[in-house]
Amino acid sequence: MKLKLFFMALLCVFMQATAFADITTLKGKVVDNENQPLPGATITIPDLKISTQTDANGEFTLNGMPQRGRFIVQVQYMGYRTLTQWADLSVTGDLTFKLQPSVIETREVVITGTPVSGNSKQNSTSATTLNRDELLRPSTNIIDALASQVPGVSQITTGPGISKPVIRGLGYNRV
Repeated sequence: MKLKLFFMALLCVFMQATAFADITTLKGKVVDNENQPLPGATITIPDLKISTQTDANGEFTLNGMPQRGRFIVQVQYMGYRTLTQWADLSVTGDLTFKLQPSVIETREVVITGTPVSGNSKQNSTSATTLNRDELLRPSTNIIDALASQVPGVSQITTGPGISKPVIRGLGYNRV
């Protein structure tokens, strides 16, 4: 009886090991065209609905990936073109994604508030001008860039890589 119980336990251990054998980890790095790491870049596999962000060294890890198969990988970073390419998971080794810069805006953007009444002494109006260099400064998203530059603009962070604007106290659903 004890021998039978031992073999059943051993069989359960081997079955559990083979059940998890088809799951692997995808690792890699995201760099720009000068091989500088891009922290905060988003790596997504749309077919599997899996995504992650790079760390301060531009490196990422995607857990729970199938061991074999070809999947579309999308890499996004503010100020760079979105890269979409196939990744074959049966090939071993780390992936390196090289992103090309893209110009978001070549001129300044002027945001001006207008008062309700015509009397400017009763209603204060603010105007903030961001030049090209301030717009092209690396940031994980546009809300982070504006929150640190423009008075009256802040953000609510609801998760990793998710932030919503708050402009002069009005939340994201009232802006």
